[in-house]
Amino acid sequence: MALQSANVKGEASFSVQLPTVIKTRDEMSEKEFNKMMQMGLNQAKTGAAVPYEQAFDQLFQGL
Repeated sequence: MALQSANVKGEASFSVQLPTVIKTRDEMSEKEFNKMMQMGLNQAKTGAAVPYEQAFDQLFQGL
């Protein structure tokens, strides 16, 4: 996995771990899928997420 940090418009700093190979849903076990979904739900509930437009804008600035 690769570790990336991003500062989203000076408002929040977060780290992202990106796998070198991304599994499709068919390749994930039910436990893996549920863990991934729970993590996303927890991030949304705690405000740790940003709108996808903002996240992609920040990612594309680095290209």
